[in-house]
Amino acid sequence: MIKEIEIGDIIGLHSEVIKKSSGAFGTVFICKDIRYDITYALKTFHDKYIGNDNEEEIIKLFEQEAWNWIDLNQHPNIVAAYDFMNLDYRHFLMLEAICPENGKQSLTDYLNDDLDELTVIDWGIQFAYGMEYAHSHGIKAHRDLKPDNILINNDNILKISDFGLADFLDKTFNVISKSEEEYYRFYGTEAYSAPECFDSEYSIQSDIYSFGIIFYQITNKGDLPFYAEYFEDYEILHKTKKPKKLNSDLWPIISKCLEKDSNDRYENFTEIKKDLINLFSKKSDKKPYKPTISQDKSVLGEYAEKNLHFGFNTEAEAEYRKAIEEDPNNFIIQFNLAVSLLNNEKIEEAKNILKKLENKDYLIPELYYNLGYIYTIKEDHEKAVEYYKLSIDLSIDSFDYLQAYINLANEFRIMGEPMKSIIYLKKALSLKQKCLMIANNLTLSYLENNNFKEAKELFKNFEEKIKNNDFIGNEKEVSGFYYIWGKLYLNENNYQKSIAFFTESLKYDEDNIETHLDLTFVEMKCGMNTEEKLKELIKKYSDNRLKYLLANLYFIYRKFHEGIEIYNQLIIDEFYLVNNFFILNYLLPKKEYSKLLISFNNFINKNLENNEDDITLLTFKGMILIDIGNFEEADKNLDNILKIEAKNEIEEKYREIYLHSMGGC
Repeated sequence: MIKEIEIGDIIGLHSEVIKKSSGAFGTVFICKDIRYDITYALKTFHDKYIGNDNEEEIIKLFEQEAWNWIDLNQHPNIVAAYDFMNLDYRHFLMLEAICPENGKQSLTDYLNDDLDELTVIDWGIQFAYGMEYAHSHGIKAHRDLKPDNILINNDNILKISDFGLADFLDKTFNVISKSEEEYYRFYGTEAYSAPECFDSEYSIQSDIYSFGIIFYQITNKGDLPFYAEYFEDYEILHKTKKPKKLNSDLWPIISKCLEKDSNDRYENFTEIKKDLINLFSKKSDKKPYKPTISQDKSVLGEYAEKNLHFGFNTEAEAEYRKAIEEDPNNFIIQFNLAVSLLNNEKIEEAKNILKKLENKDYLIPELYYNLGYIYTIKEDHEKAVEYYKLSIDLSIDSFDYLQAYINLANEFRIMGEPMKSIIYLKKALSLKQKCLMIANNLTLSYLENNNFKEAKELFKNFEEKIKNNDFIGNEKEVSGFYYIWGKLYLNENNYQKSIAFFTESLKYDEDNIETHLDLTFVEMKCGMNTEEKLKELIKKYSDNRLKYLLANLYFIYRKFHEGIEIYNQLIIDEFYLVNNFFILNYLLPKKEYSKLLISFNNFINKNLENNEDDITLLTFKGMILIDIGNFEEADKNLDNILKIEAKNEIEEKYREIYLHSMGGC
């Protein structure tokens, strides 16, 4: 359902795609921020996993491996990973972009070049520094080292890429479709894999073997030590065939890396680095390469940020508190502590921190957005509107925050101002013209404001986009799109159109319980016998609202015993009491209704034991007393209510209920 991203497209609001490339794992988009002169890469997995039954689990695994890469912080010889984000219903890992002016991006582009030996040794030293750092920071094995994953930038600095992605494929083995299992039974690239990898054994030594193959190839003008056509042949060659000796001073190092027994190879990349540095020093008077590593963020802050992104909010809160002790004036740490507190439902403390930050010079739209969200929770709609507006004002030039528009529009809808809601949703849609989520919200606002013409024009526009797969959204939102229109025609008593739209809604989300409820209700209105269908739905979803429909169907067909049995199970909270009391008075014969009153009365008395001042329960108790003809007790009940809440409007409302119950006017 998601449109393929092409060169020239905009991801999010500001990321223009200027280059794309695909591999076994997924696709990398080189993007330029259309506001600033900033270039970066966005990496995502293949679209075939989107909409997969196991999509959520696959996304979680991708995020875990992404954060393992991000957690490496920044090392000059590792491609920097900055963030994990959700844009346009895809999940992306944001990476440093390597775009050399000579057009040669990876070692693959240099394989056929006549490189001088000193350059190869220098790259080998850089490679060893990067892998030494990665292994010392928790990466047990890269598992897919190959020339395509070794990048060279404009300054001739080597950078290793794709950390954790082979692990991601490994962990998804049990959640992908069976048709793909054979493809994923091996993780890596056969030509560069150590003998033990074919037996699913991975370690630092297997990465060292891959390093040996790569540098054999680049020293040998692009030729590998051996070639094979089939997977099984590569396994035999790696396990049994010795590579041809090279006429190079690098050969002793390379050959030790390529030993068949992992115990005979270098123990780690530190040892390789030492031998390469010694060789470089023998061949040149220049100083060998040595990286400069900068640490801009505190370790505690980094660890807390990882926990926050993983959803470990309690752990994140604890780490941010420690980080503040280390750096009490750090704006970002204070802000992230407030976010973790908000996620932990510590609303007041989060608000107090954000309000203090509001008075500082360093303002970001997220600050105002989160304050707006806090006031949404507190149902202070005017304050929420104020802060969402401030968030939008800041985000126009600096931040992609469409959610602020949507939340602001919803606040205006709650406040009974659909016209203002429409203004902000139209603005949001102008920024993101293909976004179905915004279109659905705008449609609701149009309908609430009786703008049927505009709503229908928007429907036609997006129905065409959906048919052409030219929209941004997921299948649940497509389901919601058709559900909105099914609901509209239901309210207009146009049952045939309503059924058609509800049916279309279920094609995109067969588990949309709201659609099932309304479709079944319409079918009942049209005289269809939905008994078996309701039983199947109840068996699948166990939703009390479905049981309520089935009970009413039984009453319509005069199966009073079956209906009452269901109602006795449903009288467990005030929702069903309020929704069912009046309708049953009309659906049931007096005798059957009187039986059910006993259940109502028992429920009310039981709950009044815990909350004797519950006005709703006392009101319905009075109605039951009237129904059974006990007017004296009903009047006492009224006096009890008035003692609790002695207000004229409550008395008038209550007496109206009494009059209605007694058939008065």
